[in-house]
Amino acid sequence: MIQKPMFPEPEFPEAKFPESTHVGRSEPPLKRVWPAGLLIPALFVTQLVVQSIVLLGTLFAIHGELTLNEDKLTAQIAELAMEPLGIVVLLLPGQLIFLAFALGPALFSSEPWLRRVGLERPQIGIGELLLCILAIPAVQSLNILTLPLFEGTSDQLEMLLNMFQRSSTGMFIAIVAAYSLLPGCCEELFFRGYFLRRFAQRSSRAAIVGFFLSAIFFAGVHFDPQHAVGVLPIGFWFAYVAWRSGSVIPAIVCHIANNLYGIISARFATEEELAMVDVQLGPMDSAILGASVVCLIASVVLLGRRRGWVPEAQG
Repeated sequence: MIQKPMFPEPEFPEAKFPESTHVGRSEPPLKRVWPAGLLIPALFVTQLVVQSIVLLGTLFAIHGELTLNEDKLTAQIAELAMEPLGIVVLLLPGQLIFLAFALGPALFSSEPWLRRVGLERPQIGIGELLLCILAIPAVQSLNILTLPLFEGTSDQLEMLLNMFQRSSTGMFIAIVAAYSLLPGCCEELFFRGYFLRRFAQRSSRAAIVGFFLSAIFFAGVHFDPQHAVGVLPIGFWFAYVAWRSGSVIPAIVCHIANNLYGIISARFATEEELAMVDVQLGPMDSAILGASVVCLIASVVLLGRRRGWVPEAQG
C-alpha cells in the first residue's frame, strides 16, 4: 500500500517569458549626421563675416579710410600680406574659426572630445604614412586638368604667389610655418576629424557621402573658384587618408607636408612653371612624378585594406 504524502506538492504555473524581438546583442542607435551638416553653412557665414570685419577694420586702422575701389582694395590687401601683420589678419581668424567649430561641439559630445575630432591612434604605420606623403606630388599634378577652366591667375592666387616669392627670408620662414601648421591642424580637425568621422560612424554609405562632402566643402571654403577647384583633388586625398587610417593625425601630417611642398615649390618656380605654359618635364622631374604615382597607387591599396572608421554598430 502506497502512503500519500502528508503535504501535497504545490503546483506552479509554467513561466512564460516575452519573446525577444532582437537576435544577439542590441545595436546602438545610428549617429545623427544632420548636426554636422548644419555646421557647414554656419561655418561659411561666420568665415565671411569675421574675416571681412577683421580685414576691413585693419585696413581702416592703417589707411584711415575704406575704399570701394576694387583695384585699390586688392593692392592694399596684397601690401598687407607682405607684412607679419598679414599673417595675423589674413590667416589666423579663419583658422581659429575652424578650430572653434571642431572643438566646440566635440566638448559637448557624449564621446571623449579627442576621439570625437578623430585624434585617435592611427591604424597605419610610419611606412604607410610616408607613402601617403610621397603621393602628394602625384595628387597635386591633377591640377593640370583644371587649367582649361580658367584664364590667367585669380587675384587670391596672385597674392599668395607674390607673398611666397617676394617676401624676405625671415618673413618667408614665418609664412612657411604659419601657412603649413595652422591650416594643416585646424582645417583637418574640422573637415576630416569632426565632419567626416561623424558620417563614417553612421553607416558605410554615409561614410562615402561624407568622403565627398568633406572634400567639396573643404574646397569651397577657399571661396576663390580657381583656388577651390585647384585644392579639390588634395581634399579628396586628405579625406581618404583620414577615413582609411581611422585617425585624423595622418591627414594632418599630409596636409602640413602638402602646404610645405606647395609653398617651397612656388618660392623657387619660374613664371613659366607657375603659369603651366610650355613646361616640359625633364628626366629628373619625370622620375619624381613617376615615383610619386607609384606611391599613390601603393598607399591607396594598403590603406584600402585597413579597417578605418566604421559604423559603431560594426565596431
